[in-house]
Amino acid sequence: MHDSFQIEAVSVEIPSSSTSSSMAFALFTPRRLGLQERYQLAQAQCGSMPLITLVVSLPNDTHQGELRRQIMFNCEALLALHPILSATIDERLTRHPRWKPHNPQRRSGRTIVDTEICFADGVDEIAAIEDRKGQNLDLDNGPLWRVGIYRTTLEAGDGQFVALTICHLLTDGMGALDLLRRILPNGLDHSKITPSKPSQLPPKAEDRIEFYQSKAERLKIRQAGSNDRYRLDSFMKDRDAWPTENDILERRSSQVKHKSIDFGPSYPGQILDGLKSYYRNTTVPGSVHSVLHTAAVVALAAVGRRPSTLTWGLGNQSVKLISTETPMSLRSYRLGHPSFGGNYVAPISKSFPTSEFGTCDVGEFTGRYKMDLDLPETNEDARRRVSALQWIPDKRHPGERRKIMLSPLPRVFLPTMFKALRVPPTPIPEAGHEVVPEPTGWEEYLAQQVRSQTPYRASLGISNLGVFRSREVDKIWFCHTSMPWGVALNIDVVSCTDDMQGDEDMELTVMVSWLDGVIENKTVERFIQAFAMVVNKFAWAGNHSPEASFALQKLLLKDLV
Repeated sequence: MHDSFQIEAVSVEIPSSSTSSSMAFALFTPRRLGLQERYQLAQAQCGSMPLITLVVSLPNDTHQGELRRQIMFNCEALLALHPILSATIDERLTRHPRWKPHNPQRRSGRTIVDTEICFADGVDEIAAIEDRKGQNLDLDNGPLWRVGIYRTTLEAGDGQFVALTICHLLTDGMGALDLLRRILPNGLDHSKITPSKPSQLPPKAEDRIEFYQSKAERLKIRQAGSNDRYRLDSFMKDRDAWPTENDILERRSSQVKHKSIDFGPSYPGQILDGLKSYYRNTTVPGSVHSVLHTAAVVALAAVGRRPSTLTWGLGNQSVKLISTETPMSLRSYRLGHPSFGGNYVAPISKSFPTSEFGTCDVGEFTGRYKMDLDLPETNEDARRRVSALQWIPDKRHPGERRKIMLSPLPRVFLPTMFKALRVPPTPIPEAGHEVVPEPTGWEEYLAQQVRSQTPYRASLGISNLGVFRSREVDKIWFCHTSMPWGVALNIDVVSCTDDMQGDEDMELTVMVSWLDGVIENKTVERFIQAFAMVVNKFAWAGNHSPEASFALQKLLLKDLV
């Protein structure tokens, strides 16, 4: 489910035009945004730029000036080769936005690589800084990604850090990880650069992947009333999603917060080795991801447990259901997908009644989740949820041309007739990226979700990018920007090793992201403590003996914390 990447020399080809003094940008044939890209744009235009951030710590043997020069050199080569990296959005306030090539006459004044070295107190602050800067990415003029170089005395022995932040419009997590591999020093072999034509835009997901939806489901959606179609329960589930606050309409702020999890003195090496040993020692199917998923669900349920009883809940409201979401990568070289660029992800959704936690043991829960992930029905259900995006009401708004068939008419009359049919636009003020009023039904749909008392479709989402292999990177972290919709808690996982073939000396990192003011900080702090405690229990059992792993497997879920 999760691929492994490694740092290696990459042969790239640069167009001959890049020999000019100015930076070359790859040209391409414009195309409309795909369903997932259109959804990401709607999020950005509702005031929350969807971002993916990757942070790596590097040793001190490279001068930071030289480090920045190497990264800039690699970025310029990639810009000339891959048009998605310089693309911007055209007609973004209409129902049919398109990718367009970069216009050198409309420079946004922003550089991809920061000109100055920033100082931060740790990885959490680096992620927060990157999130703030990433919200200012320019949809109209680009670029839609950035690189920051940091120094801190609190992590990795006064090391240096490189952070890549990219808009989710351009790529998914797997694509961002591969882009990070290429921009770091020695990520590109410039001695093998030869003139050639650049590649085209990555294909839309729906052009190469069948997003399953039965005829009966299509008919039901078409026959449904406007309100039912507008809610799109098959994609944005209308249900209570613990741990959002009871009175969510009184949220205090929308500031995104990130927190890396410290697993204690046994970290880093023994945690991942212990998790692998645990599921290998047991008699049920498992993986590192399924074990971490179990730990997250149990920890979140424990946060809401009443101290004096076995009832799950907080205050006067009981927690009856915890729902999770796992992004499934659909990126495939066989289908012509590039290594980065494009959104090829479908969410796997699961729900767990807390009433089962008193009767279901750890092994059964973890094994059932792992087997469910491997079922063809699960794959079809994930694709079905993505296909529901096509039913978002795409309303026409003032200023947009009405599309009519004029092909039999002489072409000389077409521009004049289209101009005459254009409705005078209503001025649209913008605050940041937020567009008011919402230009299409996509933005109206998300605006309705954020005003709801149950805006989230899942309690938590757990995304695992697998293993990043590099002899130059000491450690890596990964996080998403939390949204006022989607999942309440983002749990992002990635591992790093300098073993290019095996699995020695792997370091596991986990970051949690949430919206402050929507979820109480104390709730997240208690969740992180419980999650670290449960993960350590799994790791200790795996490192100790098969008997300890078997005993933990037979423990009831409610007794893990």
